[in-house]
Amino acid sequence: MAKAAANTIEVQAASVLNNATNTTYYTGFDGLALASTSHTVLFTGGTYANRPATLGALGITTLQAAVLRIEKCPDQDGVIAGLRAKLLVVPPDLRFIAHEILKSEYKPLANSGTYDVGRVANA
Repeated sequence: MAKAAANTIEVQAASVLNNATNTTYYTGFDGLALASTSHTVLFTGGTYANRPATLGALGITTLQAAVLRIEKCPDQDGVIAGLRAKLLVVPPDLRFIAHEILKSEYKPLANSGTYDVGRVANA
């Protein structure tokens, strides 16, 4: 019984991410999907995309774009909110690619053997 309850909690929590682009399940204050290309900035009336217009496969470029999008996210006044990415959630099939991108001492996904300058500088 406890295992079934724990599984139900997992499924419901994952549902938020699995359905983030669908307005049928979860919406923000503006009635749009949680992951949308046109969220309303509350007091300025502008719009903000918290996902790219065209979704891409997990890679260095797409991860960098996602982190920058998070860091540039405005608050309700249109001022940068100062958010920081803390967690990358991936399905099991992408865990090895995610691990290489995040943990590699060298440039991830490169055969050149060159160092990741940012990682070496922050070591």
